[in-house]
Amino acid sequence: MKMILSWKQFLAAILSLTAAFSVVLGCELVKKFSLHNAPDQAGYTPLSREAEARTFFSEGMQLMFDNKMPQAKAYFNKALELDPDSAYLHFKMAQANAVSADYPAATAEAESAIKLDPGWSEPYFFLIEMYLAGRKPDLAEPIAEKLVEIAPDDPLACRDLARVYEIRGLPASAIVVLEDYLDQHPDQIYLKKEYARLLIRTGRPEQAEKVYRQLSEDVPGDVEVWAEYAGLEVSLQKIPQALQAYQEELSLEPANIQDRMELVKILVKQGKPGEAIAQLETAKTTNPESADPWSFSAFLHLQQNQPDLAADEYRHLLELNPKAEEAIYNLGLIETIRKNLPAAGKWFSQIPSASKLYPDAQARMVWLDYDQGKKEEAIQQAQAQVQEHPGKKPFYQILAEIYQKEERYDDAIRLLSDGLKHIPEDPDLFYSLAVIYSLEGDPQKSLENAQAALSLSPDNPELLNFIGYSWADAKINLGQAEEYLKKALGKEPENGAVIDSMGWLYFQKGQTREALKWVLRANEKMPGDPEIKKHLGQIYLKLGDIKKAREYLQQALSQKPHSGLKTQIEDLLKQTNP
Repeated sequence: MKMILSWKQFLAAILSLTAAFSVVLGCELVKKFSLHNAPDQAGYTPLSREAEARTFFSEGMQLMFDNKMPQAKAYFNKALELDPDSAYLHFKMAQANAVSADYPAATAEAESAIKLDPGWSEPYFFLIEMYLAGRKPDLAEPIAEKLVEIAPDDPLACRDLARVYEIRGLPASAIVVLEDYLDQHPDQIYLKKEYARLLIRTGRPEQAEKVYRQLSEDVPGDVEVWAEYAGLEVSLQKIPQALQAYQEELSLEPANIQDRMELVKILVKQGKPGEAIAQLETAKTTNPESADPWSFSAFLHLQQNQPDLAADEYRHLLELNPKAEEAIYNLGLIETIRKNLPAAGKWFSQIPSASKLYPDAQARMVWLDYDQGKKEEAIQQAQAQVQEHPGKKPFYQILAEIYQKEERYDDAIRLLSDGLKHIPEDPDLFYSLAVIYSLEGDPQKSLENAQAALSLSPDNPELLNFIGYSWADAKINLGQAEEYLKKALGKEPENGAVIDSMGWLYFQKGQTREALKWVLRANEKMPGDPEIKKHLGQIYLKLGDIKKAREYLQQALSQKPHSGLKTQIEDLLKQTNP
């Protein structure tokens, strides 16, 4: 939260205040101007100096409203020449100078107003704001302290003094100022909220939590209190309390889309997608023009493997915003899942070249050609994209994947090595190299590249799994391999690849029965993976169940493994022959 208003915010505030001051102008000037007008001999009544000053001032105010600052200040100056002792006129001139960015003059006029009427608080507030906006809190401090002296019961005066102390690097003094005021005025809700915010800013969230709890009891209908309380509880990782606070807030202000989306995110993290979707349905009703609920709802449906429902959400999103690139791109993904490849290509082709999604969309289109049997076209298209966009990672990745599928490992290695020259220290490219070297049969270079990737992305579960499995497969570093795999499982407990790796680790450690439990579970998660089927064949061979071993190995062979894996499966199958 910014503690100092920007100049634009400050000047906008002043412009809005001028309307209020113009309303009270008549009363103020009646108090400060005495009218003793007597007719002259010709029968005319000359204006007094005060009345003439008032006329000039009124003209100046109108010009100020019309944003004609030089002319406005000229009329204010004429008014001040006639009535130089008017604190009010000096204050209005200060405001006019601030609006026209003459800050030294604005400061001087506000100081004059204070000297002429030291008991009037408005110029103090103005001067404090000027000094804070100009990053001069040392000059604001004595003004704020004087303001509290003349207006000890004004919560805004107390607030400004606390702000000045905080900006001056005296948070303890700021807290004391607010605490002292609240001791005398315990029902001052506005300042109690300022106190809670100050406690958060100064690193005292537990104290702030107590204040918010009390506020929620004192003013249960205050939306702002519930919203800030919810945000604080999220930061303290007190999710049940945060959920309750958001629900209370949204019961008072159902149309608050921002905080409802925060509630949805918490529910998703808590593993409650059904409740999250229910909240999104409410958001759609209360905010029918907002795209966020539709977008998030579509995402959740995709997460739950419900592409048809997700497609409906994205299509509605396009009704709200026909150029919504996220919706267009994801509709392409959904058609890819449905195996409706021509339709997928039409969606991806709509992503404009200026979009951040463009590289991925183009890469997807290459894959579509490849999957439709247009392999050479796909390779040529991908090669052209790499040459045209040498710094765009998706183009390297897509061509490397095609080379991998075609078992053109040397081409893939050259490509990825060139990619790292353009995009150095990229963990994804290092990881792709690790996979290629593994398939080519170079475990040392594979591990070197995987560890380089992990050094750049140390918590990446995919990398932890790759290195852990590589060690387990080579029967080396089994203790560290187990640590890596447990860490990966902690991040993705339902990841079939990691589950299989853990099973393979147990197999290599000689715990065959335990290995079987893990690999069977992995096979349920990833039934189309030939390597998992191969592992089951090996485990059953070890257990002496030749029939089941042959069954799984034959399934593995039918799933079109790459040539290296195919050779391993065929060798194992020979061991199942009578």
